[in-house]
Amino acid sequence: MVLLLLCYMQHHCRFCGEIFCGKCCEVGVPSVRQGFVDPVRLCESCLAIVKKDNEFMEKHLLVLTKGATFLIDEMPTFCLLTPTHKMLKLGETLDAVKLRSIIKVEDVQEDVSNPAAGISGVCLTYKRADGLEAKQELSVDSGELQQRRKSLVFIGALKKGLQVLHGPTPSSPRRR
Repeated sequence: MVLLLLCYMQHHCRFCGEIFCGKCCEVGVPSVRQGFVDPVRLCESCLAIVKKDNEFMEKHLLVLTKGATFLIDEMPTFCLLTPTHKMLKLGETLDAVKLRSIIKVEDVQEDVSNPAAGISGVCLTYKRADGLEAKQELSVDSGELQQRRKSLVFIGALKKGLQVLHGPTPSSPRRR
């Protein structure tokens, strides 16, 4: 038994906790979400998950915490991810939405017959605290180009964040 352990060093994946031989768990990368800034051992199946998490943490989280301006009910409204990274704050007057409560994100297109026109916003479907479903449309202001880009990047980051949180989120184009 002692000889077997010496010949085959066993390690555990720092993400799933399963035990693997050194060869099956030799890849090491940081796992930022778990607080490991130095590379840690990961099994092959968890490696893909941690790489996606790291990409989100490095690229998209900053975009969400900085926020962007959208039109909500025709009023310019600043939306951002709260410092706890658990809620999407929709301006000062609307309630914040828990990210885990978002059920669906639908792209909103001005001209559905022309897909090249791109999206003009998103419609979030989420469960409220009382258990009922609610919808909130975040429209991209067609005015200033730089602000439009910032809002579209925010939408992309939000979709990535929800994929990390829930897995792929159902999405489909929606007419206005």
